[in-house]
Amino acid sequence: MPIRDHVVSYRNGPQVMVAGLRLQDMGYCRGAQVEITDPTGNSANMSWEFVVSNDEHATLVCRNPPPPGWIQPNVRIQIEVRPPTVGGAAGALAKSAPRSPGDLASALPEVSTLELALPQPRPGLPPRVIYAVDVGAPGGGLAWARLAPHAAQIPAGSTDYDLFLERLARDLRAGLPVALGFEAPLFLPVASTIGDLTRARLNEPGPWSFGPGAYVTTVVIPLMALTLKHLRSAVTPPPDVSLDAARWLAPGALGSSLLLWEAFVWGAGHAREPNAGGLRADVQDAATAVRAFVAWEAVEPRQSSSITAQDPISIVGAALLWSGLDSNLGLLHQQTLVLRPTQAMGGDVVGCVRG
Repeated sequence: MPIRDHVVSYRNGPQVMVAGLRLQDMGYCRGAQVEITDPTGNSANMSWEFVVSNDEHATLVCRNPPPPGWIQPNVRIQIEVRPPTVGGAAGALAKSAPRSPGDLASALPEVSTLELALPQPRPGLPPRVIYAVDVGAPGGGLAWARLAPHAAQIPAGSTDYDLFLERLARDLRAGLPVALGFEAPLFLPVASTIGDLTRARLNEPGPWSFGPGAYVTTVVIPLMALTLKHLRSAVTPPPDVSLDAARWLAPGALGSSLLLWEAFVWGAGHAREPNAGGLRADVQDAATAVRAFVAWEAVEPRQSSSITAQDPISIVGAALLWSGLDSNLGLLHQQTLVLRPTQAMGGDVVGCVRG
């Protein structure tokens, strides 16, 4: 069983980051058993033992039990990873998953009715469709969810990205306004001094340049390019694509229009285990992002963007230019709407299948 000593580089609540160590190479995966100890042998420092509940490969994370207080940045820890066992850790994880809608409701975090209720569309808003993509590798974190709030109350989702592309193109061909969010940084801050090169964006709880942030920032670039390239060929005429939420929401903005926005699902917003229907946490996170957008859209005045940058360079703008759907170089300097849900709201998401 792999054992490594490494220095903690960053901690945010239940998340412990170890930059430079490839946890995946140690067998860190869903169902793996992990034990973190103090390599100095200090008996006052309790061990941290947990079962990996999702497909995260870059961060040590568990909310129950949380990391002991002694595990902090610049502290050396010893990491031992044991593979999933049939009927053991994996069985315990399966037993902990809700088995019915009633079990699911009792397992969700206690939040206010306002936060869990799906807001009704504002009067006067035309039918529209909201999508969100949880960014990751195919089969290892990539997932999506969809909700048409004028027609349904419960989002549907999947890890099948080809199905997502089909549904997205179909909605746009039908002339529906579509809002598509990616759970990854879509714009980055350009530092005024070299010392701020990797600094987080304004109000960003963890730096985009480190750990999971750096991973999804990299993956989302070709993912958006692939998605937008597909739309250019699959939707005729091509949709009007915007990074400006106010423009997309304008009364005259009907027809095939696409808003690109950023979802920032973090901390308490994350799902931790499969739901009653067996859908992975990644799909639930995408559903949480969808509901965050619907809640934002339904309230007037609408809340300003959760995360900003003073001098942004736009990743999504670059992907849009590359796809040929737009030629405005000003997009490279444009921020997007960023929504950061404070609670997990996607536990009731249902599976989306072809048909």
